[in-house]
Amino acid sequence: MVVGVPPAAYIEAWARNVIFGWKVDFAYDAYCDIPTQYVNVNASQLVLALANGWANLAPPRPSQNVTKQFRLDVAAVASAYGALQLDGGPMLRGFAVWDIAAEGAIVAQRNGTTAPLYLGRELNEFLHTRNRTQQQIPR
Repeated sequence: MVVGVPPAAYIEAWARNVIFGWKVDFAYDAYCDIPTQYVNVNASQLVLALANGWANLAPPRPSQNVTKQFRLDVAAVASAYGALQLDGGPMLRGFAVWDIAAEGAIVAQRNGTTAPLYLGRELNEFLHTRNRTQQQIPR
């Protein structure tokens, strides 16, 4: 993340940049005969993958090889998704969660406490991909 930029603003800007595209100079690779061109991802193909509970497991076991992972709060994801929709429709195809087996894992919170994280269920609160009777996760 960029220091001082709210996560929702970063996600929104990142998605717009990926959809708009960027210039790639393939000439840097001597074995590639592709000309310099703009590369982009169609909005209908863009899926943002999110880390689930494994990104902030708490507390880590002493034997665990603890590495830093990045986990976005669902509120920031929902805010960015809503802002992107204001421009005339969803700009992202959706979200991927890795991994669903970590659904409900106890994770560290920013305030120093721990709580279970149900990322799939929280995404559904604004995506509405499943109705609540289909969900198997207890509330």
